[in-house]
Amino acid sequence: MAAAPTIRSLLRLASKGDQRRLFCNGKVPQQQETAQPKASEGAERPMYMTSKSYKDTAYKNRFARSMDSSTGVRPTALQRRFLVITRMFAKRSDIPEFVAHGTMNRMHDRMRVVFIVVASVLFFSIFYVFELINHARIERDKRAGKVVTSIDG
Repeated sequence: MAAAPTIRSLLRLASKGDQRRLFCNGKVPQQQETAQPKASEGAERPMYMTSKSYKDTAYKNRFARSMDSSTGVRPTALQRRFLVITRMFAKRSDIPEFVAHGTMNRMHDRMRVVFIVVASVLFFSIFYVFELINHARIERDKRAGKVVTSIDG
């Protein structure tokens, strides 16, 4: 009687040329050779942009591209400041005369977040100050012995 296969022998992944074995008992099925010639390297390349080719070309050069009045936007002084605040550019001097539309859209999206955060912090700060003032007034009235019987007075 044959010994039971072990887990290690079942999970073995061995490579033998182009043939691979996985979850098998050692027998490797032979691949059929086709009579078709292999296509050239140029034909195997995809006709669309992959993420790797995008990162190699467009993504790295997105700030280095030169824009003109027809392909870009001339940022105002305030927009230049916002481009630095949102970390689209490191310094105001790094900003070119014309900036791509996508860069400006990204800046607007980031500024939306900045405005929401600043508005929230400002609102809660003002609310906290008024609450401290109200608390101080109530404590002052308690020490003076004033009894409040109604909200009006």
